[in-house]
Amino acid sequence: MVRYWVFLLFALCYVAFNGGVRNGLLLQALKFTTAVTLQPFNYALLVFASLIGVFVFRETLDTLLVVGTLLVIFGGKFSVGRNKTS
Repeated sequence: MVRYWVFLLFALCYVAFNGGVRNGLLLQALKFTTAVTLQPFNYALLVFASLIGVFVFRETLDTLLVVGTLLVIFGGKFSVGRNKTS
């Protein structure tokens, strides 16, 4: 029988490894493009974290969450569209 803390230790190591890989890939991507192009992906993480909170942890949707999500989505679309024209 695996103890509960052993599972938590493996889960923590998994999250830490994935975070390190993500940051390494982000640094590699910065060699090929500007930070302005990559920033919408960082803000998208906030949207996904909010959605996980709503669907997995049964958090409630409030007005600020919806407004913030819409700002991130439309700001990312505006930024990408603006970079294509210039």
